[in-house]
Amino acid sequence: SGLRNNCILPILVGATLAALDAGHFAHPMTAAATCRRHTISVLSVVPAFIHGVRANHKPLAFGSLRQILCTGTSLTLNAQREVEQKLNVPIHLYYGLTETGGVCALLKPGIPRLADGDIGLPANAFMRLVDEKGNCLSEVGVVGEIEIYNTNLMLGYFDDPEASGARMREGWLRTGDMAHIEEEHFILSGRIDDLFKTRQGLAL
Repeated sequence: SGLRNNCILPILVGATLAALDAGHFAHPMTAAATCRRHTISVLSVVPAFIHGVRANHKPLAFGSLRQILCTGTSLTLNAQREVEQKLNVPIHLYYGLTETGGVCALLKPGIPRLADGDIGLPANAFMRLVDEKGNCLSEVGVVGEIEIYNTNLMLGYFDDPEASGARMREGWLRTGDMAHIEEEHFILSGRIDDLFKTRQGLAL
């Protein structure tokens, strides 16, 4: 999904892609300088970057930056609003997994988030909540696991049929993310299990 979202789509629309070392974004000041140097207009980050900008008390000038895309985990409404005001740049959140081949949920510009864990409405995918036995949950406010179906789903994990079987259920992907539905928005509330990824991309 990272390849498709951050590389292929910008190239298809004629944008210039800046693939920079993560060290350039280790601190908000160096990140701002990097954005000015490369005239970056769209920045893709994780919530930790937003929190770093929020905690920085020195003036930040990101040059021609027009919007920030953020994904990876929940971002609080307060952090989002404070950084949007601080930089005068909108932050757009989206939800997706590598296993789904890209974005599965988002909020269109102008539609406000309802809560800290709000990831929006399904986009290019079917999403549902299920209980531990795989039964669909339709009641508002009831927490269940998010399952996703779309045409981009993985076939399985390489050389690991056991892990593939645990994640796939009748063509639907079990995400491991827990959520409830409020006004048709999916609101994240936690995970069934915790995964950590190394710098090499290995899940622990």
